[in-house]
Amino acid sequence: MKNISLLGHPIITMHKICFLNEKIQDHWLKKKLNLSLAQYMILIFLSLKPGLSQEDIAQRRNCTEASVSRIIRIMAEKKFITSRSAVGDKRKKELFLSDRGRKLLVRAKNIVNQEFGLILQKVGQEEENKLKKSLDKILLTITDRAHKLSVIRQEKQ
Repeated sequence: MKNISLLGHPIITMHKICFLNEKIQDHWLKKKLNLSLAQYMILIFLSLKPGLSQEDIAQRRNCTEASVSRIIRIMAEKKFITSRSAVGDKRKKELFLSDRGRKLLVRAKNIVNQEFGLILQKVGQEEENKLKKSLDKILLTITDRAHKLSVIRQEKQ
């Protein structure tokens, strides 16, 4: 195996980990369920907070509404999600998982967890727990910093 040490540059290391993990997860989701990682993330968002709008999802994914619109259209055609007009603003659509979308999410989570489990096998349980705690701290700190610098929008509650 090649030495992939990045000479102590944690930002490069974190970027590489995230990039490669996204590629691996996208590969398996597409191969086994014909589902993209972006679609999977939208299923997760809607399972955690039913009724999100296209704009809300774009903020959470840190991407444009146009790209989310295309994904949502495909997911609606496949009957993974449903929509209804928001109370007080008929132009705004609230999005929800369909029964089919909920079932797909369960299968997709199993695939992602299995693949990520294979990656974490090399680490060990104690190191995995420490890693999760450290990553949670880093995420909270960096999110707070990004909000203070206004480089990302605050998510609506």
